Amino acid sequence: MDMVYEASSGAHFSDNDAQILGQRFESLAQQGPLTAETVVDDARPADAPLHPFFEWDDASAAEEYRREQARYLLRHIVVRVTESSEPIRAFKVVTVSNDEDDPGERGYVHINQVAADAGLLQQIIRDEMRVLSGSRKRLLQYKKLRPVVTLIDQAIEQLAEHEHSTKAA
Repeated sequence: MDMVYEASSGAHFSDNDAQILGQRFESLAQQGPLTAETVVDDARPADAPLHPFFEWDDASAAEEYRREQARYLLRHIVVRVTESSEPIRAFKVVTVSNDEDDPGERGYVHINQVAADAGLLQQIIRDEMRVLSGSRKRLLQYKKLRPVVTLIDQAIEQLAEHEHSTKAA
């Protein structure tokens, strides 16, 4: 049976590209577990199906790698709000826009800025609702985890209520 592969939400490639990638990954996985190194090595030849999906100019690739390192650092800084609290991520990814016609730019904002801005807080709520919805879909396939799905449904409902109250404020 041929699998139909699609790009996930937020992917930077099309469903057609996802089909190419998925079929190649499926083929490579028959040789053993996939690793990033396996995929890159397979993509190296100029005529390889995955070759066009990678940046082969070393200067450009190095600059993009440094940007990814910066994103990694931003994602992994945590802060304790009080001495006894659990650490939480200090920076959140949001879309920052100065006007309604501007689609905005994704960037990291300190959690204090998010807490002080109703629009940014609503973005975080919507993002988390999408994450929970994705988890819900994945967990539905496991009968034993249906009680967890019920909890996720409740969490999504509470987030929706909070988003509504944030809009009203």
